[in-house]
Amino acid sequence: MFPAGAPGCGLCLLRGAVAWWVLAQAAGGDGWATLQGAAVLLLAAALLLGAYTAYAAALALGWVVCGLAAAPFGAAAGVSLCVALALILLGPGAYSLDAYRLGRRVVTLARHTPPPS
Repeated sequence: MFPAGAPGCGLCLLRGAVAWWVLAQAAGGDGWATLQGAAVLLLAAALLLGAYTAYAAALALGWVVCGLAAAPFGAAAGVSLCVALALILLGPGAYSLDAYRLGRRVVTLARHTPPPS
């Protein structure tokens, strides 16, 4: 669930690409002093750090879809849509707060022995 090595680095790049897209879309708006700007910064930080990645990527996907309503559909919007969807499906990777918080655990099963007869 949390791949390391080259796949983990690739997932870090995917998270960074989605965060960059969200920040780039917000930069064309009214400014950073509003509540919307604070929410965008929080969303980008969550994506970059890999905290609650599936939820953050779903919010970013919604942000991209809402941005498509205001601007014509272009190649960059299509790519960002696919990247956000891929991030939702693939997960955060080993280099994320989600991996630290929900990482692999060792499960030890107790051996069941029947009672003596």
